[in-house]
Amino acid sequence: MFKPMPIHDVERKLRAEGFRLDSQNPQKKYIKETSEGRRTVKVPCHRDVPAGTLKKIIQRMGLSPEEFERL
Repeated sequence: MFKPMPIHDVERKLRAEGFRLDSQNPQKKYIKETSEGRRTVKVPCHRDVPAGTLKKIIQRMGLSPEEFERL
């Protein structure tokens, strides 16, 4: 079900969900404050985000794959 996605599309979806860029070293770290606490998502600085990494990013965002697709 998952396939690689360009990094700019992943970052656009993160921002649409309320995440903000916190830091950037070898990877970009996005954070979002929620009522349950802080959510942290790390995105590798590659042109395309691999399918397995994308699956983990969606889980860390607290979304289902369908919710992620709708963003």
